[in-house]
Amino acid sequence: MKPFATFYAVLVFLFFNNKIFAQDKCGTVPYMQQLYQQHKIDPLQVENWIAKKRLQQKNSPNQKNQNGVYQIPVVVHVIHKGEPVGTGVNISDEQILSQIDVLNKDFRRENLDANLTPSIFQPFAAAMSIEFILARQDPDGLFSDGIVRKQGTRSVWGFTTEAELKSQSFWPSEDYLNIWVTDLAGTLLGFAQFPFTTLPGLEGEPNIAATDGVVIDYEVFGSIDDGPFILDPQFNKGRTTTHEVGHYFGLRHIWGDDDGCTESDYVDDTPNQGSDTSGCPVHPQSSCGGVKMFQNYMDYTDDECMNLFTAGQVERMQIILDDETVPRRNSLLTSPGLEFPPGFTNDVSLREIVNPTPVTCIADELKIKIQNRGADPLTSCQITYQIDNQNPITIVPTFNPAINTSEVRELIISLNTIQDGAHTIEVNVDLPNGNADNAPSNNTLVKNFIINNTQEKAPLNERFTSDFASLKWLNVNPTGNLSWQSVNTNYETSAFYSNTTSTSQSTAWLVSPVIDFSTGLNAAIRFQYSFLDAQNGNEKFNLYYSDDCGLAYQSVLIDLTNSRTSTVASTIEDWEEQLIELPALIGVEKARIALAYSSNVSNGFYIDNIQIYDEAIGIKLEPEIAFLAYPDNDGNINVTLNLPDKNPGLIEVFDLMGRSIASQSYDDALNQTITLSTKPISFGIYIVRLQSTGKQYTQRILINPR
Repeated sequence: MKPFATFYAVLVFLFFNNKIFAQDKCGTVPYMQQLYQQHKIDPLQVENWIAKKRLQQKNSPNQKNQNGVYQIPVVVHVIHKGEPVGTGVNISDEQILSQIDVLNKDFRRENLDANLTPSIFQPFAAAMSIEFILARQDPDGLFSDGIVRKQGTRSVWGFTTEAELKSQSFWPSEDYLNIWVTDLAGTLLGFAQFPFTTLPGLEGEPNIAATDGVVIDYEVFGSIDDGPFILDPQFNKGRTTTHEVGHYFGLRHIWGDDDGCTESDYVDDTPNQGSDTSGCPVHPQSSCGGVKMFQNYMDYTDDECMNLFTAGQVERMQIILDDETVPRRNSLLTSPGLEFPPGFTNDVSLREIVNPTPVTCIADELKIKIQNRGADPLTSCQITYQIDNQNPITIVPTFNPAINTSEVRELIISLNTIQDGAHTIEVNVDLPNGNADNAPSNNTLVKNFIINNTQEKAPLNERFTSDFASLKWLNVNPTGNLSWQSVNTNYETSAFYSNTTSTSQSTAWLVSPVIDFSTGLNAAIRFQYSFLDAQNGNEKFNLYYSDDCGLAYQSVLIDLTNSRTSTVASTIEDWEEQLIELPALIGVEKARIALAYSSNVSNGFYIDNIQIYDEAIGIKLEPEIAFLAYPDNDGNINVTLNLPDKNPGLIEVFDLMGRSIASQSYDDALNQTITLSTKPISFGIYIVRLQSTGKQYTQRILINPR
């Protein structure tokens, strides 16, 4: 690519509110120009220096460790708003581990989507021998898991508050790659400080060290492939951090930060392109007389479209890491943060109880995730589990290959038959490699679950007219005691959940019986909810669905909308409605659907009028309306049923003379839309009659044939 005379010290990843980047909204250029002017640095000298280093590097070995790998100690500073761990900005350890895993896979080219690199670019794609490691000791020499959590002095952060943000929590940047995760203002997703050199005239001022590192918005940190994290749909595979760490190691945007074909990223094997790329376009795309490498991590495409660094980019990053005149990069390779302090060689952590799930048909296996946080490879540990306070059962699995430091591994343990009903399981891991655990506080988890095989055939509805004890929908809180209740509303009674404490996050699941969709042409759910934001309650609402009776669930996050102004749902206007299609369940015989609300404090969350469909979805009707008849465009009559229970019945259409025009019987209709063929039919008024369980309903309808 052609040379360019400006090389920014800090580069930024900016997007519109709809997350599509527009270069005139970036703001990076004036910010960086000001930074260079402030420190009296000529950026062109940096590129001249790197060019010389490329020639010298061929005659000198890379400064890797004894295993031939660059090891980088990372500290993640989570600057939150006071939320409990695992909610809101105060993201979970699992989400942080996910991002570290993404960095390692992307830089090493071990990413699962590496095979999606177009064949034209395969010869240029390259792996870097690098390992990102969460810091094993802090600056005081004490044991660390590389994660620091701090309630910040602001609710959102940006460029103008950068120094204040980083002062909330900071470790010496010569020994640690500092990554700050927080809520960034507006459209900002992340930014990084570019490396400086101590060559004469290029040193910068000492305060540069106090801001060195990477800043990432919490909604783009981690990968949806590793858990049900709440992430931006376009940037949910951790590639924003990959992009910004690329900047941290000296990489420029692939298009050279210009609006034309004249400028450069100073890497020979990245094709010249005139501007950034947004979204996820179809390959190939042309620019500057060639094919765009929009799959490169240093472009602005969606995460699912990014999959490579080039050999030239890897070489450039190695130059930065190998040279002693680049402070706060080369020194990372010998950081004490890479070593465990004495006394923390043995630490096994229980990360998650995956199975049993909150509601399932059978619990024949215990599936857990454990992490080795000790200095030595983990070859064995002791696992003890106890169900419903029965006699505990202990096993001692051995691991071959051993579990390396920071590695998370899933274990499956067969369980004896557990009867239907509500249960509690407690799991403890201990004795890593047969030794006492140096940090036993992370060894134990408890989970509540229900085994239930009650089966219903779609369609279904639930109006919560009876006590939860007699409902077929199941009520469970996997990690706590708070659960759904039946309360009075304008719909007589509704399901209600409220967490009144701000000290802990709690999630309650409302789970359907096993649903048979095997003979339907559709799978969908419609329901109403009533919500009033509690402010800082970290509230979220998920729909989960399972195609295997509850052995595993997929998640759909539902955006919560304030529907009421008072704390009680008392009118129709206090409710919002959701309709969600679930095509993955079409034809499934043993499906489940769950609605789960989570908060650490709330004004109360209501659910009512759940309807599950396996055929066409008709017009939404209020509970007191038994059916609605209306003509379609082909001269037929559609009848949308809204019955409280499934029962046999008959639908008939009469003219005003009492003559039957059409009729259809059914065995177990509930909320379907049934089409009656009435062609040919004359203009006029007709009567539609519904008979079911000894009751009769009628409606007049005007037909105007086409």
